[in-house]
Amino acid sequence: MTNQELSKRATQVLKGRFAHYQDDSVMAAPQVANYLQDMGREEWAKEDLEVAVVQFIEEYGTDGPITQKDFLGYYSELCQNDLDTAWLHMKHKKFGLGDDLSPVASNVELNSLSELPRASIANNITQLKMLFALGPASDLVWSVISSLKTNSDLYFSVLVNNEEFLSNLPQMPLYQLLYTL
Repeated sequence: MTNQELSKRATQVLKGRFAHYQDDSVMAAPQVANYLQDMGREEWAKEDLEVAVVQFIEEYGTDGPITQKDFLGYYSELCQNDLDTAWLHMKHKKFGLGDDLSPVASNVELNSLSELPRASIANNITQLKMLFALGPASDLVWSVISSLKTNSDLYFSVLVNNEEFLSNLPQMPLYQLLYTL
């Protein structure tokens, strides 16, 4: 990223950043507010944030809400006028990017352990069933399954519907059986 134009990598990062905040391919006032809060001060006074959102949309939104093209245009202009701020936004700690705009795992902030991939998989019954369906394919599959936290739906189905659970034992895939027990 130079003060002349966005590099290919910077453009990729910004497209990803836009995708993170957008809703139906645009950033309307709520999405712009989230973006401004994440990139700026931690705490905004409600009135200040509302004014900043309106100004941002009026200045950079060509036809109302911010499109991806508007968002990239904002950063192109920011690179020309305030390269330091552009870099601060690009390398923001929320997104865990280093000086070369590559992911740096140690920079990523997790608000809780529920944001870890294994918690996400454990809470998604569809993903769990896909893992269970792999069957005794390898030790790697079992190591993934055994590292997952207990799925609350499965846990409560065993507690509440114990007879139904017991009647389904013979049909359960091996990994599901082991995981559930």
